[in-house]
Amino acid sequence: MGKKTIPYILLCTGLYLIVSAIEFFPLKPLIDFLGTGYKIHLIVYLILLLIVNPIIVHYLSDLSRLSHIVQNKQQGELL
Repeated sequence: MGKKTIPYILLCTGLYLIVSAIEFFPLKPLIDFLGTGYKIHLIVYLILLLIVNPIIVHYLSDLSRLSHIVQNKQQGELL
């Protein structure tokens, strides 16, 4: 693990938490239209946290400058 790997991991973790917070607070009233029971909220949030968020975080982290530094360093180590 290089010096740039830990900041990249922190970047991905921070992005994941930010995206989760953005989804939880504005989407709660919209999910209440589907039902007010905890099972519906649990199913929707599990789908968001396990399927949607990793895709969004992967896309956003690839846009960062830090990911290109980490990828270039890993390619250099393989050669």
